[in-house]
Amino acid sequence: MIVICEECGRKYRISPEKIQGNVAKFKCKSCGHIITVEKSGEDSTATAAFETGLGKIEAPAPAPIAPAAAERAAPSIESKRPATDFAADNAPSPAKKALGLRVKMFLLFFLVPILLIIGASLLYLWQLNQLSALIKGESTKIVSKLAEDGVASISRSVASQVKIFLQAHPGLQPADFNDDLNFKRIAVQKVGMTGFTFLYQAPPAEQKEAGEWIVRTHVNPRIVGMDMGKNKQQLEISDPLWKIYTGVMGQRESRGFYKEKDPAGQMKDRFLICSPIEGTPYIAAATTDLEEFTRELKLLETRADKRAQTTRNIVLIILGATVVLIGIIVALYGTLLVSRIRNLTDVAERISVGDLDAQVSSKTADEIGDLADAVGRMQDSIRISIERLRRRR
Repeated sequence: MIVICEECGRKYRISPEKIQGNVAKFKCKSCGHIITVEKSGEDSTATAAFETGLGKIEAPAPAPIAPAAAERAAPSIESKRPATDFAADNAPSPAKKALGLRVKMFLLFFLVPILLIIGASLLYLWQLNQLSALIKGESTKIVSKLAEDGVASISRSVASQVKIFLQAHPGLQPADFNDDLNFKRIAVQKVGMTGFTFLYQAPPAEQKEAGEWIVRTHVNPRIVGMDMGKNKQQLEISDPLWKIYTGVMGQRESRGFYKEKDPAGQMKDRFLICSPIEGTPYIAAATTDLEEFTRELKLLETRADKRAQTTRNIVLIILGATVVLIGIIVALYGTLLVSRIRNLTDVAERISVGDLDAQVSSKTADEIGDLADAVGRMQDSIRISIERLRRRR
């Protein structure tokens, strides 16, 4: 059977067979009061009496324990196991926890925000790359278009000047174009740093393939008078370049890009525009390396790429620092919160087994502090209730 000291609440397990006669007395090890156990009848029921300053108080003892529990009883009157062991034997098994508070805090306050921050950062970096690529692509197109229009303007200007000069000098023969310095200054002009204009003669439309494409003025006097169609290999005229040359049939303006080796032997993209001179078989052509027009833009794009890379690195550093900082804050606060809750749980467990002297400390003015105060008030209420019950009896 089980005997409880109503002064301090400590529990003792007593085997009825060990009681000699009908009465047994022993001293409570917690509070020092004398507990008297009276055995009556063959049903092994017993009553416990407490000898205090108020006299002898009798209280009915609990119902006898099950046979299996009686076999585990100690041979002496006083149990050799502490009250906490008794509570552990008789308390229901706690339900298994699916997720602890610390895990939930990690998921809600660390993992989810970090995933959102990483997603937003990656989206920002992707948008930054898209914007950078868009700006570079569109700016290159705009600058190239402006350069093409500038070269086309020069070609048309040369065509107009040549037409006026030929009208003013009707006796000037095609073979003398390159020898006439005044005419050559009009027909051969500089375009930028690497470009120039020149003049060539196109055959009639019906003789496009078999006719002669004669160079009349050029910066290189050695190719003046040569038939470009018959000397394509010698003049290193590629198919794209030849297509631009012959695209003027029907008095149409022709333009396009082709590749040519520079003095250093590197292949460069060049732009060529051919403007027919109205009323004549002559074509004013202007060619230049567009890279010289886009060189400053390329430098600007390089600087922009470096700045974008620096921005990406800064964003990644800030993201990493944010992840670490949030992780540290959540870990520290979660550990502190779980520790305080565990302390209160431990105090509540001790109170539940009769340890009314457990200290309940409350150092914070939040909900956990309110809970600690409530546990403290509950402890005081239990202590007062036991004292009141003892005095009544």
